[in-house]
Amino acid sequence: MASTASSPAGTLIAWLAIAVASFAFAGPQIEALGLYYDEAFMAQQARDFTEPARAAVHPPSVTTGELFGRPFPIRNAAYLGSLKSQLAIPGFALFGATKMTLRYSTMAVALLGLLLAMLAARRVFDDRVAIAMGVLVASDPAFHFFSHFEWGPFTSLFLCRAAGVWLLLVGVARRSTSAWIASAVCFGLGVYSRVDFAVILAGYALALLVVARPWLARVWKEQRPQLMFAGAGFAVSLLPVAVVVADVLGAGGGITGRGDLAYRAEVLLSILDGSHFARLLEVGGRFEAMFVHDAVSTVFPAVFAACLIVVAVLALRGDGSERARVGWLVISLIAIAGAMLAIGGAVRAHHMLNIAPLPQLVVAAALVGAAQAPTRSQGGGRAVRALAAITLLLCVASNVAVLVGTADTIHETRGTGRFSHALEQFAIALDGEERPGLEVVALDWGFHEPVHFSTTKLESREPIWKISQAMVGGKTWEADGGVDTIYLMHEGEDDLFRLGEPFARLVRIHREHARVEEYRDGRGDVVFESVRFDRPHTLSYAAREGFRLRWREAGLLPPSPVDPQ
Repeated sequence: MASTASSPAGTLIAWLAIAVASFAFAGPQIEALGLYYDEAFMAQQARDFTEPARAAVHPPSVTTGELFGRPFPIRNAAYLGSLKSQLAIPGFALFGATKMTLRYSTMAVALLGLLLAMLAARRVFDDRVAIAMGVLVASDPAFHFFSHFEWGPFTSLFLCRAAGVWLLLVGVARRSTSAWIASAVCFGLGVYSRVDFAVILAGYALALLVVARPWLARVWKEQRPQLMFAGAGFAVSLLPVAVVVADVLGAGGGITGRGDLAYRAEVLLSILDGSHFARLLEVGGRFEAMFVHDAVSTVFPAVFAACLIVVAVLALRGDGSERARVGWLVISLIAIAGAMLAIGGAVRAHHMLNIAPLPQLVVAAALVGAAQAPTRSQGGGRAVRALAAITLLLCVASNVAVLVGTADTIHETRGTGRFSHALEQFAIALDGEERPGLEVVALDWGFHEPVHFSTTKLESREPIWKISQAMVGGKTWEADGGVDTIYLMHEGEDDLFRLGEPFARLVRIHREHARVEEYRDGRGDVVFESVRFDRPHTLSYAAREGFRLRWREAGLLPPSPVDPQ
């Protein structure tokens, strides 16, 4: 593996220009979309630490500890550590727990990861490859939009793997024990952040075993103590995963079956062609419907396919070092992408983005390598360099066109469905009433975390998890409510927990005692409905009977013999 000893000034200046341009482009749209549930879910756990008096009650999967007398996020789920939430804490502490702070903080993490990825690329290749890769990544619509409108831990994972690889290369070049240990800790934190990060490490290791066994043997011989210290650091950073390994293994059943191989392939292609976020925005955040319609895409997949051939040809013509570098890059990419396609639960953008920035690095290495390759004539060399430059510009221009088109959609709609501002506006308006006893009860996924994060006083409950547990155990769930209890529900395709239809039937039965209001997005489509009953009551749910009401002063109200439509 090569190492660049020259000054990284050129790469640093290029990254700074990229970061300024990225923030400038993102600024006008940073608050244009409403908070997505998982975005608010991870953010609220950071807010719990900075504003402990406003700590929320989270789903049963969440684990917290105590640090300085405050609730510190540890795990979001058995397979998902709270690193993303932890990274949001400094921004919240300095600038307040707001949507703008959250998104700028998330973007800062992504761009820091890009800087480290560029520094790693220049050590394996050179400055030109690193800069070309950085421009391709920063202009990529998937990277750009998921770097601030993020509901999965893409940015924290990207930072962990970029930091880990760069520190690994520094450790090898400088024989630095501290760099080796820091690299191992970064990789361990990646696995802690989400368990399938281990797939990335396996892909990297497999590629090294295939193409660089002599180099690995030499490193093991010359830097064995550093490696042993690094192994200890990696093991320590994995302790939070080790203590829940049984839960991790048992969690697989809950996330599989959300999409077959064909669907996962569509997700991967939509990440590569830049259409994923635009597709999701078009259908209001409903993953199952995002491939129903066509979407504008970039030329990147075609260029990427051609560049795979180019780098293979260049590697065959080059020396052993060149073959090792390109071989590691291509084998890592194929191994990680193949694993993501094979994992049943890997159906979201943040899973397929595990391959970033390897596709962009392939294109950058191919174009720069072709421009540098010797030719039979001076004119032929100029033609190849011109073609490489035009191809790079075409890729970037195509990326920017999709970026601008998606940004225009964001500004025109101000968010659709689960990305709309309807829920935030509803919650903020209630928060301003300052009425004791006013509370929101979420009867579906998508309500509780955005409501709680968007307000300072309004109370929010999320009984869907307890209702699910009661159904599994064959028990009845019940809870008291009053005239200031507001139930939020979805109907139709947005009703994930399938409680909306039975609750709507109950409301129709007792419509003379219920006040129903609809809330719409920028396109005029109904996003959700709120329901208030006009007297104190107890609401219950059982699998066979569905929802039932009991007025606390009048006893049980039996369901009507006919459900009025």
